[in-house]
Amino acid sequence: MDKMKRWTKNNQSALPPKASVVVAVYNKPREFEMCLEGYARQSLLRDGKETFQLIIADDGSQPEIEQIASKFAEKVTLPVTYLYKNHQGWGKLKMLNWSILESLADQIIFTDGDCVPHKHFGTPQKRNSGIALLDFAARLERRG
Repeated sequence: MDKMKRWTKNNQSALPPKASVVVAVYNKPREFEMCLEGYARQSLLRDGKETFQLIIADDGSQPEIEQIASKFAEKVTLPVTYLYKNHQGWGKLKMLNWSILESLADQIIFTDGDCVPHKHFGTPQKRNSGIALLDFAARLERRG
């Protein structure tokens, strides 16, 4: 039987989110913290004219991932939704589908919890440039 969990910290400004960023995660707490820090430092959040929703799609990680997500949600002003389903094989696609249903925006950007976004990731100029969004992020890999 699937164990599922959902929480949202709305932290909403008066502005509705222009995009939802879905971060798929399965363990890797160090990389996940770096990923979230990248979203906290987005240039479009600094001017206060625009915001985005962050959806964390957790496919059955250890409890530390939820703790990191909760701590992050407390310190940012953007809406954060955390979705959890216990790990039963390849459940990432189920989590991504659930994330789409939770989205508050017309545009959805998908990424992974071991990718740190560039500070201008998802800026309006890039989002409105076409159907597909290709952007800059650094994928973290452990060596050794």
